Amino acid sequence: MEKKDYPIKYALLPVKEFRTGSNGSEYGEIVCYIVSKAYVVEEYKVRKNDDSYSTTYKVCFPNFFYSGGLNLYRKTPDSDLARDNEMVVSTLYDSLEMAQKAREEKNLLYSDEVLNNYMYFEDIVAGLTEDLTVTGENNIDKQKLLIKANKTKKGS
Repeated sequence: MEKKDYPIKYALLPVKEFRTGSNGSEYGEIVCYIVSKAYVVEEYKVRKNDDSYSTTYKVCFPNFFYSGGLNLYRKTPDSDLARDNEMVVSTLYDSLEMAQKAREEKNLLYSDEVLNNYMYFEDIVAGLTEDLTVTGENNIDKQKLLIKANKTKKGS
């Protein structure tokens, strides 16, 4: 497989605690968000009924967190285990400050106790990804992204 140079942006990475449901199955519940750099893999554009577009992005986080700990091994979109770290996000950020402001707003939903338990992950992620350079909006080569545009029928 040919390796690509994926654009890198800031995104909000959900931190999950794993719980056991009443049927015995395990599921992850988001307990807070942290800022992380992410590889931008795909851009999805969907035309809405008013002819405007909504855009989401498939990203691959270099490191991933669960309540049980941190995945220290770097994962890139081209690695065999990248699917573990991929997710779709609605917003990407060009600067750390913009991402931190969005994280603060999103984390208002969670208790201070939970935030105190997990926010140190953000510092660990920053250290693990300091070698990755965020790509400015004007420097993203759209040809390197797989862009999927879906059109909806009028009135649907």
